[in-house]
Amino acid sequence: MDALNDIPKLEGPLQTMRGDAVLHKTDIFRKILWFGYKDENSWFPLNLERVNQILEQNRNGQKPATLEKDHEDQPEAGPLNTDLARLDKKFRNKGRNKKKKNRGPRNQGQSPRPNGQRPQNSGQ
Repeated sequence: MDALNDIPKLEGPLQTMRGDAVLHKTDIFRKILWFGYKDENSWFPLNLERVNQILEQNRNGQKPATLEKDHEDQPEAGPLNTDLARLDKKFRNKGRNKKKKNRGPRNQGQSPRPNGQRPQNSGQ
């Protein structure tokens, strides 16, 4: 519940020059909000600082050009979905037909040893 205190309450979409961006997903532990434009299927991860900047601009009647910051202002971010990438690797080959290994002729009621003899223990 403490992690939710930092997440801003959104009353509507974020307004940009490109269009209105709707909140699709919130990661409360990483403090990342995922927004997407209504006419697109791609989502953009925004940290709390950027969301608050856009909300402040919208309250002042301004609209940023896009959701992203300028490249020089944006810090280098690590991978956001490492858990999803790990699951993709885990289940990548699931459901595919596996090739059967050739193990030679199957035992069809015959003894695997010649004349059905058992090996004798030597030395006892």
